[in-house]
Amino acid sequence: MTLPRAARYLLTAIVGFGFFTVVEFYDSLGTTAIGAIVLAVIVSAAVLVYFVGKEMSPLHNVTAVLLVCFFVLFVQLNRVQVLQAEATQSVPGNNRQLQRDFGSDRGQILSNDGQVVAFSEPVESENFGFRRIYPHGELYAHSVGYVSLTLGSEGLEARYNSQLTGDQDLVLGINHELQQVAREALKDPETGADRPGSIVAIEPATGEIRALWSYPSYDPQPLASLSSTEISEAIELLEPSGNAESYSCLETPRCPKAYGDRTVPGSTFKIIVAAAGLDSTPLELNQPRFPDVEEYKLPDGDATLGNYGGSNCGGPLVELIRRSCNAGFAQMAVEVIGPEGMVNKAEKFGFNQKIPLDVPESDVVASNYPTDYGNFRGNSNGESFNLYDESNKLGLTAIGQSDVQASPLNMAMVAAAVANDGVMMQPRLVSGFRDSSSEANQYDRIRANEWLSSTTGRTAADLQEAMYQVVQSGTATGLQTSGLDVGAKTGTADIGDDVHAWVIAFAGPANAEPELALAVLVERQAGEAGVTGGRVAAPIAKQIFEKYYNLDAG
Repeated sequence: MTLPRAARYLLTAIVGFGFFTVVEFYDSLGTTAIGAIVLAVIVSAAVLVYFVGKEMSPLHNVTAVLLVCFFVLFVQLNRVQVLQAEATQSVPGNNRQLQRDFGSDRGQILSNDGQVVAFSEPVESENFGFRRIYPHGELYAHSVGYVSLTLGSEGLEARYNSQLTGDQDLVLGINHELQQVAREALKDPETGADRPGSIVAIEPATGEIRALWSYPSYDPQPLASLSSTEISEAIELLEPSGNAESYSCLETPRCPKAYGDRTVPGSTFKIIVAAAGLDSTPLELNQPRFPDVEEYKLPDGDATLGNYGGSNCGGPLVELIRRSCNAGFAQMAVEVIGPEGMVNKAEKFGFNQKIPLDVPESDVVASNYPTDYGNFRGNSNGESFNLYDESNKLGLTAIGQSDVQASPLNMAMVAAAVANDGVMMQPRLVSGFRDSSSEANQYDRIRANEWLSSTTGRTAADLQEAMYQVVQSGTATGLQTSGLDVGAKTGTADIGDDVHAWVIAFAGPANAEPELALAVLVERQAGEAGVTGGRVAAPIAKQIFEKYYNLDAG
């Protein structure tokens, strides 16, 4: 039995087309599709070899076997060099790609006001042609990152490696002068000592980050040394002792805490709770009125949740926000909104998911809002609200405590979403690109993208009004700034015997749309009387706004 010529052509086409399809479209094909194509290629090749081999002389058969071996070798080479190229480059110990990128001439990274924050300079070395220079040390470490011979790359150096090695410059949204003010403003105003914390300033309409500073920070220059010994010594100074794989973000300056760490947001989270109430219930900004009380009795057991300093407060939602009434917000979460509404709104504001910041995804931590409140247990002693196993925890989450955890970046984006009529934009450190050979200041801007629809325009307007009142006569009067309309929400989160001092805010020219939003976190302040977000964090925010709008301090 012989194989018709048409059949031979068909089988040959199947083998060739199948191989081409797998090589070219490997990443977009599913496992099942790849398996089916490979099986078809093998069967077709086997049939072709069998019938053709019957018709050939022994010499021809040897030739055919050699051709098959060559074909197999060709397939293996393409599998390793094409299909597995990315995986091979990432194998530990394979530093050829790293050395090539490390010693190459990379594009510059510039602030949006033209300050060069990273560049490559030529060196006389047997192994490398260039070395990376970071002229501002720690100031941009948590955004720009570094390129290191032994550590690889981090931050924007890693995220935009292909552009930087392809003769392109990065233009940041960060303003150099504003970044410097952020660093100085976080220091203790009395002693000048650095305080741990984070500041993130963002443009609500575009998501472009105008300042991002966390302390402690580090100088990336030693990590970019040409000497592996110097790099090792620098790493020893930066990393905690013990198991380097088990430390928390708080224990190393290399951690970008503004987006790589999360902590309790305190009463700044009440803005999200208020949005949940306004969006999912009959609640309005000025009605109904919550009772004036010192504390709220949580539904399970004898536990209560009191107002800050034992104060007595209540009233409509706008008043609860202005005075940051814990009791009213706990009652709102437990008796009005419920678990489903709280979880839904927290996630609309970016919780329980990684923020798509333009740095390596592994560097970004997701803010957390608990989703499990146990079983439904009916109404509470005949009351009109539903009771769950963990209703007490639900009340605590309403004031940003319990298991609620947020990154400073996320809380800045909460303020920005309120300022941007309820739309949360995708945050970006990089504004655009320009050709490295160009001497012009112009560059190609990256298009702004919406990320989440956090709340309605009407609710956002109500929240703006409430946050303006917080500054006018509430817990953030220290943010009042001549010539600006400023809205804010303060927070004082208990951390053992200490507190985190928070503020989230936005500001714009009088009677105009807000143009800048921010979050300020001053960590672990001694928990003594008067240490609040309004007194500790708000003055920092004011300095940021004054610098951004070129106002005289004071």
